[in-house]
Amino acid sequence: MKPLHPFMFSYVLLTTSTLSGWRAFFLIIALSTLPASSLASAQSYDWRVYCTNRLVEDLRMGGGDEQVARECDDESESGLTAPVRTTLRNATRWLVEDHGFAPPDADAEDVEGTPNFVALVYEHDRDLCRGRVACFNLDNRRIYVSNAFVREAERVIVHELFHAIQLRYASPGFFATEGSGEGPDALQVRGWIAEGTAEAVGLAWGARSGTAATVGNKYDDNMTVATRQVDFYDRAHFWLSSGEVLGSPEHIGHIRSVLDQDGLNSDRGVAAVDQAYAARNGLDDVFVEVVARHANQEAFFATVTPVTLEIRNGEGDDYTSRDAVLPLAANAYRVVVKVSTGEIGEVTIRVPDEPDLHLIVDDERLDLRADERNVYNSTVYGDGSPDTLFVRVANVAQQADETRSSDYTIEMTLEPIIGCRAEGLVVEVPAPRDQDNEAAARRILADLDAAYARRVSGVDNYTVVEKPSVAPIPVVLYYEKVEGAAKPVFRQVMPDELADREAAATGQPPPEQVLGGMADALEMLGGALQQVLGEADAPAGSPVTEGQAGALAGIFSGEVADMLRDAAGGLPFDTREDALDQLADMELFAERARYAGEVTLDGRRTFLIQADSLNDIELDQPAEGPQYTLRTARLWIDAEENVALRMRFDLRAEAGEQSWPVTIERHNKDYRSEDALYEPFQVHGCMAGIMGPGDEELEVVMQKSRILVNEGPPTQQRMAELLREALY
Repeated sequence: MKPLHPFMFSYVLLTTSTLSGWRAFFLIIALSTLPASSLASAQSYDWRVYCTNRLVEDLRMGGGDEQVARECDDESESGLTAPVRTTLRNATRWLVEDHGFAPPDADAEDVEGTPNFVALVYEHDRDLCRGRVACFNLDNRRIYVSNAFVREAERVIVHELFHAIQLRYASPGFFATEGSGEGPDALQVRGWIAEGTAEAVGLAWGARSGTAATVGNKYDDNMTVATRQVDFYDRAHFWLSSGEVLGSPEHIGHIRSVLDQDGLNSDRGVAAVDQAYAARNGLDDVFVEVVARHANQEAFFATVTPVTLEIRNGEGDDYTSRDAVLPLAANAYRVVVKVSTGEIGEVTIRVPDEPDLHLIVDDERLDLRADERNVYNSTVYGDGSPDTLFVRVANVAQQADETRSSDYTIEMTLEPIIGCRAEGLVVEVPAPRDQDNEAAARRILADLDAAYARRVSGVDNYTVVEKPSVAPIPVVLYYEKVEGAAKPVFRQVMPDELADREAAATGQPPPEQVLGGMADALEMLGGALQQVLGEADAPAGSPVTEGQAGALAGIFSGEVADMLRDAAGGLPFDTREDALDQLADMELFAERARYAGEVTLDGRRTFLIQADSLNDIELDQPAEGPQYTLRTARLWIDAEENVALRMRFDLRAEAGEQSWPVTIERHNKDYRSEDALYEPFQVHGCMAGIMGPGDEELEVVMQKSRILVNEGPPTQQRMAELLREALY
């Protein structure tokens, strides 16, 4: 069925492929009436392997009966028949007993009451298998193996054995061909299943027997059709990959479910495969998952469209193309993104939100996003070398056999992000694609949590004296550990809550009670003034003076009273919920995060942990103005100290028809040990795009001067002392 190449693949010779029209029809009818070997209940899956008569004659002429016995005796341990018999016996038991496939529908002979399948070794120069390594002949249901390759052809022998097993599930019509081709050049209607699964089984056998080989498929071709019969062999990559996606034993167990389907002989068998994969949302989901996880290199595509996006002189770049993708196929694009060192850009890639189209970037499926389906967004940091994205657009319908060729427009843009330059950032080692980067991220974040828990195990509270770059005087901030939290977390205790505590300690009423009493007193005063002044004229300069003095006094007193009550209602401000929300946010980040590589930041080796496609996370939105959507979150963690050196959030703002990128970043510097704590004494905060597109960068530097651990909450007098120390 396949010509010999470095991996020793072969064609299967299907004699029905040499016939056409009524002759093929009558041959199929005749084959279907042949008595089937009663092997379903047999306990033995043994094989008898002989030499063809012509090969026996050739051997006798060369070395007499001794050579014939040595090479062709079925009991020989070293002859031509021995390796073929061993492979067929072991592989049949493996497929039937380990994977539950039906026994092969092959010719058999009775040996002491037990049926034994029959295979033959033939002379390679004879036109029996058209010079191929091995073949399965539908006429007599026997496997033939070339005498030139009996020791090298294990995978090919198992490939042909699986054709005999396929025949147990389907009629010979399963192997029917189309077009005018004959022999091994004739294209099978269901070759992607017949040849693809047989090759996958052969490769799986090779993997367990130590003769593994690589296989590749061109995913921009329609999976179900081919221009050459040999192309169907490459479909083995899909079957093995889908087996891995489905968690199938040795990546082939799922093929039994495919062969079990009633509609296997219908059309190209797509509906049968779709039904077999129903537990995993059908062929459409499995096919796209295979393209995302296993067709993630250019070698899996005959054509890859090159695209370059580059920021030049502060201007962005874009690419738009009208393309077509075949059914059950995927188009590929290699997108090179160039951003100058220190600059930052946002990449957006978009295809129409049509159910049959599925956008994939690297290994990320954008067709699964709850909102903005088939849209990819990412922030690119200029580090002296271009970034490369591998983009695929897959085409498969939810009912897979209804998939048709699809025209679509793909749009790609690169926009510069103003401000928040990526200074001191040098990417050195990207994350390996072949490792579980999600699990790696969870391990790194767990180490971060454990290191923090160890440091603060004896800390109940601490006070920080800090001077923001935007304020003329320092501030005193007090933090307390939140009781009952799943992990150690500290909350900032607001000044009003501290004032409440101080008032309670000295027996004075709390501030909110004082403000509420003042509001009540003002309202009483306003009512009294309204009665006393009555309809007297208001003072000159009032908006309305004639006869309105009493009314204006009442209105003014009421407004001031409302202001005091609003102030009292906001006191004290309890920050426990905010602190617990921070823990929940970190848990969510850990669920979505992946390890993105090692980065040198400020001369320190860091792990970059990244979470993309966060559009579904709800944010507290302002009552007026732009609405924000979170896209990406990044966290740079010091590999040795297990502390966060940088945090960055990339968002998208929308107001009316306008949309623009927004960045918020925090850079922790100058870490120092202060008692049990290990804290940054300098924090750089940066926001860009908050107010509108092109908004200038807003940068704030917070410089800590002192950290006091476990000294209790500062009173107003202690705060004043700390401020004086910081000022002078």
